[in-house]
Amino acid sequence: MTRHGKRPGRRKWRVRQQRRKILIVCEGLVTEPEYFEWLKDYARNPLLKIEIVKAGGTASLVVKTAIERMAEKGTKSSKKRESGFDEVWAVFDRDYHPHFDDAVAKAEQNDIQCATSTPCFELWLLLHFEDQHAHASCRQITTRLRTHLHGYDKHIDKVAPTIWEEALGQACNRAKELRVMKEKGQIANNPNTQVDLLVERVLPDPGVAASNTDIINSRFT
Repeated sequence: MTRHGKRPGRRKWRVRQQRRKILIVCEGLVTEPEYFEWLKDYARNPLLKIEIVKAGGTASLVVKTAIERMAEKGTKSSKKRESGFDEVWAVFDRDYHPHFDDAVAKAEQNDIQCATSTPCFELWLLLHFEDQHAHASCRQITTRLRTHLHGYDKHIDKVAPTIWEEALGQACNRAKELRVMKEKGQIANNPNTQVDLLVERVLPDPGVAASNTDIINSRFT
């Protein structure tokens, strides 16, 4: 018993979860930003703040923009802890960028994670609907995508949100499968994407909404 007649017990600690901040810098000015805006809205996580920046231009410019944005707001390792980012991601395509490898190396040197796609971001979108194991150009990927999304013109916000929601887990699984196939030497670097790695930082379990595969056959006009 304590002096006041109360039994001693465990002290109750108030656990406060810290808010994470993620910066996403996109090469594209339309498709990628709209997709990640949808993902942010879909996640609706009060403990996660996502800032999306449209860089445009080349892979090198995307990484340069990410570095500059980090310098403006500070990172978690800097003195500006309150305004810094926990993670910084650069989203860009392999496509025909002449300095792609240099951009990836520069990102790694500055603790920036890359979510690249080969040949283009549309591959990630296509994986929501079907497998893609054969080498393909961006034009071929886009043509295949339009068989699922009639009238696709790079604007994600014209697509019914449920189309992405229901197939998100499948897209992640297909992206992982491509990396496994590459590691085994079954395919080259085309096709390949790491966008699923970024998606899983926003949604730790993106497969929870992938129970209804019928949505794959959905169309929009």
